[in-house]
Amino acid sequence: METVHIRLTLTDRDAYINKMEQQIKAKQQLLLNKYKDINNLAKDNSFLLNVKDDYTNYYNFIIAEKNSQLIAMSKLTDYLKQVSNRTDLTVNKIQDAKFEQMRILNEMNIIKQQINNLIK
Repeated sequence: METVHIRLTLTDRDAYINKMEQQIKAKQQLLLNKYKDINNLAKDNSFLLNVKDDYTNYYNFIIAEKNSQLIAMSKLTDYLKQVSNRTDLTVNKIQDAKFEQMRILNEMNIIKQQINNLIK
């Protein structure tokens, strides 16, 4: 199999990554909507129980992944808090650590909102 190398500008690469992320989010939303629909339909149709179980497993996997992300990000913010309290760092490094900590906390809020949307 031949390897093809494609060169993209940084802007094109970022646009491509953004498009892929949007497609992944749309696919996840579609699957979660189907999970909810099949969950309701399975109450009336026993043949859908296996399909419902597959969607339930996927749903549980997504929630577990989001919770794992929150735990990892919480550990990162704790570490950054410890780093920013060190006295041997320059003012710029302390500011960088605090900026990264705020960025991670914002991302954690987004993930928490995503979990809340999944649970609804």
